[in-house]
Amino acid sequence: MPENENEILQVSEKVNSLLKRVEYGIREQKQFSEDASQEMKTFLTAIRGMLEVLIRRNRDVASYETKIKETIFHVDLMTARLDQAFLLCWLNSGKVSGNNESINLLSLLGILEDKWLYRMYANRMSLHINIPSDLEIISDCYLLEIILDQIIGDAVMFGRKWGNIYAGWNDRSGTLSVSNDGYGISSGHQILLMEQYKQLESSENPACPGNGLGMAIVMKVAALMNTHLSFNAHEGKGAAFTIQFFNAKNLSRS
Repeated sequence: MPENENEILQVSEKVNSLLKRVEYGIREQKQFSEDASQEMKTFLTAIRGMLEVLIRRNRDVASYETKIKETIFHVDLMTARLDQAFLLCWLNSGKVSGNNESINLLSLLGILEDKWLYRMYANRMSLHINIPSDLEIISDCYLLEIILDQIIGDAVMFGRKWGNIYAGWNDRSGTLSVSNDGYGISSGHQILLMEQYKQLESSENPACPGNGLGMAIVMKVAALMNTHLSFNAHEGKGAAFTIQFFNAKNLSRS
């Protein structure tokens, strides 16, 4: 374009940029609609199946209560999956920034323990927490909760009945490790762990309602925070996540 038409050139560049953003937004919206629809169908099918089993014959009160609790749990999972899908869209927007604050790590883990208590109780699992009561982490509480909730949730979902989950703090390295003695993940599946909408399947534990969204979110969130996340797993021998914090302080040693 001739130099004397710089204003037209600038306008055309802005219009082209706008059209690209609109195209990207439409594509993301379409993908979100397809993915969310598939996720909802999966959960609704499971809920329908439980209710159909429930009405086939008369049962005692305890059986009804158990199935109703399972249904509520799946409804909660369905809601959580939608929240994850919206969260992933938010993270992909590039408009997310963390707010540093002092967080008591033990208290935060206690909140998440309460959230997963029913599932752990149903599988007779035990959570062992070895973290100083006065340990403070400087981070974004909301983003950190997203990471820990996903990691603990995976430890529960991929755990064994009567199994154990361990959450421990290493003061020397400033790391939190969360591990279980569950089914682990094969080397072939580990490469899929961080890909969204790639569900890991286990012949030993096929009921794991994973969808690949959670770990994709965790990796994006970890990139926003001053943390380093690593993963180690062996098939049949459990899995472990380690989070390294660079802004942690033990108040008893301050």
